[in-house]
Amino acid sequence: MTKEFSRKLKFRGTPTYLSIQGIGSSQYVSTRLVAAEVAPRSRKTCSFEEQMQFYVLPKLTVSLPTLSFNLSEWNLPDSSFLADPGFNASGPIDIIIGAEYYLDLLREGKILATETGPTIQKTVFGWVVSGRVASGSINVPRSIVNICASADIQEQAIKFWELEKLKKKKKRQKIPRLELSSALLLAHL
Repeated sequence: MTKEFSRKLKFRGTPTYLSIQGIGSSQYVSTRLVAAEVAPRSRKTCSFEEQMQFYVLPKLTVSLPTLSFNLSEWNLPDSSFLADPGFNASGPIDIIIGAEYYLDLLREGKILATETGPTIQKTVFGWVVSGRVASGSINVPRSIVNICASADIQEQAIKFWELEKLKKKKKRQKIPRLELSSALLLAHL
């Protein structure tokens, strides 16, 4: 759970220590654990209710989906109750429910949103969407910047300004891909 979400809901946590390692050996530490009663936002879907524990972190991931997309050609169920009605708009992720609950959350019912996917699965929270989205329904950005959280901030700033100097020298020439160690990646598409 994000620190911001925990603060908004006024959860009181207990002190803890959990070291979390992720992709690219990124490492985070949680020093707080909160307990929450988790249930669907509407009792129309089912009467599921479960006490769950969440480690509190500053941020869980980037906003998802990474880019907003159009639903005009999707085959959504007529009487569907979406777990997240705004799932196609990029936004922050506030909690991640542990894998130990995964099978308990699924319900019978699965359809394809389009011929090539993604899948729409019925859950205790309503219908959820999972899978790839056709590239025609997404506007691709011109550039992507990714900063690795495990790198030293001062080192990242130095490499950023080095990149800016290089960019000014080659204003008219497009750089297809430039990688500066593992701290900063800038790609022009």
